[in-house]
Amino acid sequence: MNAKQKLVSPPSGGGTILNEESYKTLYAMLKSGDEANISMAQVMLTQCNVKESIYWIWKLSTNVYANNMVNLRTKLGRQFRDDTSLFYMCSASNTKVTSWLKKKDWLTPWIWAQFKDEIRKRQQSNCNNEFFEVTLTLKPEYEVYNTDPQQLKIVEDGN
Repeated sequence: MNAKQKLVSPPSGGGTILNEESYKTLYAMLKSGDEANISMAQVMLTQCNVKESIYWIWKLSTNVYANNMVNLRTKLGRQFRDDTSLFYMCSASNTKVTSWLKKKDWLTPWIWAQFKDEIRKRQQSNCNNEFFEVTLTLKPEYEVYNTDPQQLKIVEDGN
């Protein structure tokens, strides 16, 4: 089997799981503007475990030009684009990404912890009102993701 055939086959053992360090490396490679770096980053992304790395893929897609993340001329590139819904994710808000992850059954307590504060802040800013006191309570279906012992509640008093 030659090198080109190896790139077309799916990652064995589920592929590489991205973490913060690999995110920073990929970010630097994609931002460098060097074609060799961008191509290598694309290969690294197609070889990763999409489900386990989805948070870092989302974060990368919001910070770099998403077209640089994928080579659509390869079968693996198109598969990566489809598996990650890359062009949807790059422009979706934290709330929409979290809902999408829950629908795919990919939402984990760790990912929820990354998004929770931003979702709360966005809702809090939308509920600021001088006439009413607003309480936001976490919906029961998201309690399983909440690792805080106290329930997430926000009280806005218009200040």
